[in-house]
Amino acid sequence: MYLGRNVQFSGYVHGRVGEIQCINLILCMFTKKDVITTIAFVLFLLGFTSLTLSLVGIRWRFLSWIDDLSTLAGFLTKIGMILIAIILLVIINTTSEEPVD
Repeated sequence: MYLGRNVQFSGYVHGRVGEIQCINLILCMFTKKDVITTIAFVLFLLGFTSLTLSLVGIRWRFLSWIDDLSTLAGFLTKIGMILIAIILLVIINTTSEEPVD
């Protein structure tokens, strides 16, 4: 099994069996649901830890520009990050792949 730059494997694609060429094997392993769930998790984690750390006066360096705008805008942005992550998780996990009659 060759896992070089162009990885080939057989798969079911658009109603027919064919060869799928991937630039990277890792990109072929993840589905859209996996990617959105990971983004939502990271967004929730960054928002929650940033909000928690700001209670004791510590800031993430790469998110410090949010607090530089104003204290209220920083707080609302962090709450927004958490809420968007929760909404993404709820939407992606409640949508069904099967058509509804």
